[in-house]
Amino acid sequence: MKRKNIAVCVTGYDWECASRIINGIFYRCQELNINLLVFASMLKKPVLSITELLSANIINGETEIFNLINYKTIDGVIILGDTMIDKKTVYDIQKKCKENNIPHVNVNDLENYLDYNVVISNDSAMLLIMKHLVKDHKLTKINFIGGKKSNSYSDERLNAYKTVLIENNIPFEPKRVKYGGFWDGAVNCVIEFLQEGELPQAIVCANDSMALFVIEYLKSQGYKVPQDVIVTGYDGIEEGEVYVPSLTTVRPNYERMGGESVNVISNLMNKKECPRKVFVESNLFCLQSCGCKEITKKDMDFFNVRNIRTGGNKRFNLEAIQMNLTFSNALTSSDIFKGAIQGAQSFNLDRIYICIRPELKKEPYVIPSKPYGISKQMISMAQYGHGVPNGTLFNTEDYLPQNIFEGETPVFIAFSPIYYQDKFLGYTAIQPQYIKGDGDLFLIWLQSISNNIGTYYQRRELQILYMHDPLTNLYNRRGMENLLPNLLSMSKARGGYINVFCGDIDGLKVINDKYGHDAGDIAIKTIANSITKCFPGNSICMRTGGDEFSIIFYTDKSIDCQHYVDKLNSELNDFNKTSDLEYDVLISLGYYTENGKNIDDFEHVKKLADRALYKNKAERKALRI
Repeated sequence: MKRKNIAVCVTGYDWECASRIINGIFYRCQELNINLLVFASMLKKPVLSITELLSANIINGETEIFNLINYKTIDGVIILGDTMIDKKTVYDIQKKCKENNIPHVNVNDLENYLDYNVVISNDSAMLLIMKHLVKDHKLTKINFIGGKKSNSYSDERLNAYKTVLIENNIPFEPKRVKYGGFWDGAVNCVIEFLQEGELPQAIVCANDSMALFVIEYLKSQGYKVPQDVIVTGYDGIEEGEVYVPSLTTVRPNYERMGGESVNVISNLMNKKECPRKVFVESNLFCLQSCGCKEITKKDMDFFNVRNIRTGGNKRFNLEAIQMNLTFSNALTSSDIFKGAIQGAQSFNLDRIYICIRPELKKEPYVIPSKPYGISKQMISMAQYGHGVPNGTLFNTEDYLPQNIFEGETPVFIAFSPIYYQDKFLGYTAIQPQYIKGDGDLFLIWLQSISNNIGTYYQRRELQILYMHDPLTNLYNRRGMENLLPNLLSMSKARGGYINVFCGDIDGLKVINDKYGHDAGDIAIKTIANSITKCFPGNSICMRTGGDEFSIIFYTDKSIDCQHYVDKLNSELNDFNKTSDLEYDVLISLGYYTENGKNIDDFEHVKKLADRALYKNKAERKALRI
């Protein structure tokens, strides 16, 4: 029986929440013998406020990874809706699931309920903290710092705060409630509390990050936690566990949420009854910041933990610098992926694939045609943990250049985008040995890969624009100056021939004057396309002026250049017979061939080709008259 595949859609690798949920999904999938494919964009709901255009570009680049999902191969989809930077993405994924009759569930998202949802019971979690403070610590003066007004998470936690006060006959005072934006804005709330002249017995924060900011500020002002004031959080982040005082908090059971989401998908796949909304409770941790756990000298060992982490961060920073230097020194499209291998070793990945659009691998590089979405085929460009050679072409609907989904055990593969602005260049696919709390560093590493690859290809595009004529995409004079020295050196070394053609469009001024410059542009582009088609692929084809062209190429032996003149004229005659234009597109050509060993002054060779052009142009004009 073919193994089932579940896809997870998530933004960011936040260990405190998203990765814990995915951890629970992973272990439940292992138990049920289901493959897990995680499609993850890399941003953590940032405030993209530089410009509206930049925000749109970033969102487009990030969310394109979700279009990689091949719904023909997926049996269920789990959406971590709260992580998404663009809520439209949640409903786009839902729409595709319904179109393909695929079971799907939204996890930990209180603002966007879909047909099936798994959520944390926020009110009951905050009830645990408040009841602990009121009943166990006998407190009555408790202040509350919420995240943002009208935020569903913050509102639910505030309602639980009010409920416990009312149940215990403690009056609710609006002045005791302020909002810290889920971050360092909590410090301003504490300042306002102190300015109002009364230090509360406890400050309850709607998340752990605000609680840690509050404690740091109180300590800076000479207050002791919990002796002078108790501070509590909500989330159970790892930083709160190693902090002194360790943070009293509630931790949502994210791992269980992940497991329950798989259970929902499994039930739906097997046509079983399933509740529309599954609630998961949280656990209360009564630690040092409320006084339930004593602060001892041994607790200062947390500095050792911090130093270990600092050392790990320093190692990662050195590796990131090394990777960036490797990128900056890359000379070919293969070199730019070498810097990713060291990171793959550091994060203990079993394997990594870096898959890019085929046109990015072409040499010479050609600017891809828009749009920059998911292409039908990709090329594998990183060989780590597998034997797939660099440059292997495969169908994108297969996700990877080899089938690893039908082995003896289920697999876990995570896909993330490689893009530059709104241009989707490809994706990384990684298989970790295990899931751990390196989310932020891992995120930075993936973002560095994407940024460096994007910058590399943008640099190549700028080089192409610098060396090419924008109207025809043929080389300009700068392009010729860059490429010609190597061609001349090769001809001298081999003793072969340099063939130079000079061309001039017949009657371009008349076309411009009579039919307009748009018509003239059509004539110029037609000539350019015909030249590219009729001359050898190794030719340096240039537009050297408004109506002037040059073609230069090398041959081992002397050739009959008139053959290419006749070929181009025949191509243009065929075009003129079938086009709807009111004018004919024609070109006069002159040429000259010289053995490379005899060329000391290329300009002299070009003048001889120009002289032949003028002669041909005069003859053609006389014939027309």
